[in-house]
Amino acid sequence: MSLTRTDTPGQEPLALEEAKGFLRVEHDADDALIAALIRAARAAVEARTGRALMTRGFRLALDAWPDDGVVRVPIAPLAAIGEVAVADPAGDFVPVDGAAADLAGGRVYFKAPRPRPGVPVAGIRIEGTAGYGADPEDVPEALRLAVRLLVEDWYERRGGEGRRDMPPAVLTLIEPFREVRL
Repeated sequence: MSLTRTDTPGQEPLALEEAKGFLRVEHDADDALIAALIRAARAAVEARTGRALMTRGFRLALDAWPDDGVVRVPIAPLAAIGEVAVADPAGDFVPVDGAAADLAGGRVYFKAPRPRPGVPVAGIRIEGTAGYGADPEDVPEALRLAVRLLVEDWYERRGGEGRRDMPPAVLTLIEPFREVRL
């Protein structure tokens, strides 16, 4: 199973001006750096939690169907499932009918028989969107604060000194959003 993000979010969960205010930066000289830190902090929080903060597209590729017919999408929150397709022997993807989604549970399941892929690798493709929303206000405040604190930590330590892992406050904020798999 491989997950690919098919686009980038339209905006970040933290605006540049909001970050500059939090950092108490009144000049424009570090705008590019701060914007890069915002993107990196969002990506770090997303990687640690398995969640997309801002809505974006994804493509999930599978080699075979799970035995129970239920595909657990490894990114949350699941917003919509677009196309489910299976490769024919020529490698062309053909849409599959009968797919249903449990958005809250992050699963795609099938009511109809599942066609076998015609190629041995990545012959099943599921496309959709995941994320809290297109507006930063849609993102839970704890995750937005985690991004702010991470930007602050990296901005303060941009010379490379100090801690190499996430600050404890950031870990505390994101812990309730991490998915535990058994």
